[in-house]
Amino acid sequence: MQEASKKNRIGIILATYIALKPLYLRSSGSLQIADGVLLICLLWLIIRDHGRIHVSKNNSRVIVLFFVLCLYQALVNLTWSAILGQMIIKPILYYGFNFLVVCITLAVAEEADYIELSNYIIKGCFVSLIITSIGLFLNLGGARRLGFFNNPNQLGYYALIMLTFLLFYFQKTSLFVKIAIGGMAIWSIIASASKAAFIGAVILIFLYTLFGKGHEGRTTNKLILQMAVLAVFAVLLYVLFFSDNQIVLSNRTLFFLRRRMLALSTENDSALSTGRGYDRIFEMNGNFLWGMGEGGYDRFTSLNGNEAHSTYVTLLVSYGLLGFLGYIFLFAKMSFKRKVLKDNMILLSGVLIYSVSHNGLRNSLLWLLLALMYTQYNRQETGLALTDSYN
Repeated sequence: MQEASKKNRIGIILATYIALKPLYLRSSGSLQIADGVLLICLLWLIIRDHGRIHVSKNNSRVIVLFFVLCLYQALVNLTWSAILGQMIIKPILYYGFNFLVVCITLAVAEEADYIELSNYIIKGCFVSLIITSIGLFLNLGGARRLGFFNNPNQLGYYALIMLTFLLFYFQKTSLFVKIAIGGMAIWSIIASASKAAFIGAVILIFLYTLFGKGHEGRTTNKLILQMAVLAVFAVLLYVLFFSDNQIVLSNRTLFFLRRRMLALSTENDSALSTGRGYDRIFEMNGNFLWGMGEGGYDRFTSLNGNEAHSTYVTLLVSYGLLGFLGYIFLFAKMSFKRKVLKDNMILLSGVLIYSVSHNGLRNSLLWLLLALMYTQYNRQETGLALTDSYN
């Protein structure tokens, strides 16, 4: 009984990390309070387990693959540091930290009771969004709100991932929590005025409503409800962007988002080639296979002096075709399993869309989500006793 209680409680590690994630007390790229807490928990697990973290053989394969990719990235960056005469190794710290996030998530998920862990994750998301909402209430930032983040795109991407967590555990969540988390996440995206996060959220909600898990073997009542949800969703989008509704016109946050979205095709940063750095691919010359390292951006004509605003471009230019394919393989290994391919593709659609115009690979919440997807599939495959969210 005592052992079962410990297994139930260990999920609080991940819940606490998610809850504290919105609190950015230091500059972007630095360890934040949530990161420090997670590292302390990791140290505690290592001490408790006498110098190691216990993971199954199946899970260790993903850990080894991720570790090899990190080593490859370190080698590329160290080589280019020597060539350029400047150190460009800081990005390795981000990937290294996310490697640790995957390790601790897999370890916790193996030990915890599945249902209790899912409850902890949802509670963590709920508290996290309450903290974010407090930041929005305090009106931190200008026309584009910040919450407690350092820039509005961080807020928008975080809220998009929170929405993805909700849909991942949707079947196991009460109606009140669904409305609360969904409402706070969507409002956070709107307040951030992040074009990529908003488009990602719209596509995610649309695809999940039409094709998400639980829609197999539709009954007439389910189909009617599904169409009603889509109709309401379409009406809300019309009211937001095209109507003369005074609530929209008089609300600075809603009206600012309307202006940004309707000007999408005319803003300079919307152009993928010049505004997001896709032209940088054509500057790789003979380094297409192994890449040019992540840093030293003054080498490039495209977005001179700045990093590329795309996950895909960043991986391909920085680590070449080898690194790009390596991460695709890791991503597929963790989430695109045959039996859950459709469900996980839908769940990750918002993140994949966001990544077209922003570099979202460094966000540790993404890796926590991927690790949970992977461990859930493994539980199903190994026949562990649980009632999972695919039932």
